[in-house]
Amino acid sequence: MSDHDEREDYDDDLRSPVRCPQQLRRIATGLWLFAAVQLVFIVVLFILLAYAVVASWADKGVRASALWDINWWFAGLFLAGAWNALIVWGAGRMDRCHGYRCCVAVAGLSVLPIPCCLLALFTIPLGICALAELSSPEVRLAFERAARRRTVTLSPSTDRSPHA
Repeated sequence: MSDHDEREDYDDDLRSPVRCPQQLRRIATGLWLFAAVQLVFIVVLFILLAYAVVASWADKGVRASALWDINWWFAGLFLAGAWNALIVWGAGRMDRCHGYRCCVAVAGLSVLPIPCCLLALFTIPLGICALAELSSPEVRLAFERAARRRTVTLSPSTDRSPHA
């Protein structure tokens, strides 16, 4: 038998805040920034497309096939906006070490810069670095500590029973 006491493994102070590693916080900030830039780009494209639709209606020379094409553009912009909003949300969770699987999924999503492919020079390396950083043992430990801290500090008033 060894002289190792298993109780020493659980001596974390659960009252102290869990700090994410600095490198992961920098990567999360970069992912958040570039996804936010793409969201602004999507909003500008949406406004320009809406202006084009209004201008074509004023011209009264609109074909039905042109309206069908415009609907596809609106759908594409909506999906790209949802994609980047998900990356912004996940980068915020990554910055707080909350939801490991979600952060890995968002890091994988961030490798594809939709719709602004010019940002691929930044988002692809950031996504790969995020995946590499998330796979390191110290980051996984930080996520586990944060999850353990959240479950221990739940008060009885915030009990999430399945019958509530």
